Amino acid sequence: MNWEAIGAVSETLGAIAVFASIVVLISQVRSNTKAIEAAAVMDLESQVAKSWHDAAQNPYTPGVFRRLYDGEELSVEDVGRLRATWHGVFHNLQNGFYQIQYGFLNEDYPLKVHVLNVMKFAEGRQFWASAHDTVSPEFSRFVEEIAEETQGVEVDSGPKNTD
Repeated sequence: MNWEAIGAVSETLGAIAVFASIVVLISQVRSNTKAIEAAAVMDLESQVAKSWHDAAQNPYTPGVFRRLYDGEELSVEDVGRLRATWHGVFHNLQNGFYQIQYGFLNEDYPLKVHVLNVMKFAEGRQFWASAHDTVSPEFSRFVEEIAEETQGVEVDSGPKNTD
């Protein structure tokens, strides 16, 4: 075997090794992308759950929601507590919106469903009307489109207090 033949075989083996390396790299990138997406979903869901958990742990929140559901007038303090809860919810939803925009969450993540569930409540729409400028313009447009879909939709506000 001469040196030219050995060189040709070496080049072929080198090309195969490069191709195999690229295949492995592509596999690792896909795996990493799935891991990032899973972490983004977990982070967003954890934030939303934490917001609602924190609200539930606040000794005033159950009373605020009971009065709200029973149609009672809310005190200034109650309105402030409710606004703080809605504020946290909308900012968590905005986080999800940007995670989708940046490709960390898959586009079929049900963000629109979460926004719809908030905008179905008159209180959610009222909060949005007064605080939509506290989020980014892009997210604001996204929510406005959804708000148009829910306009005129009446939703049962929740269980009435039977005590």
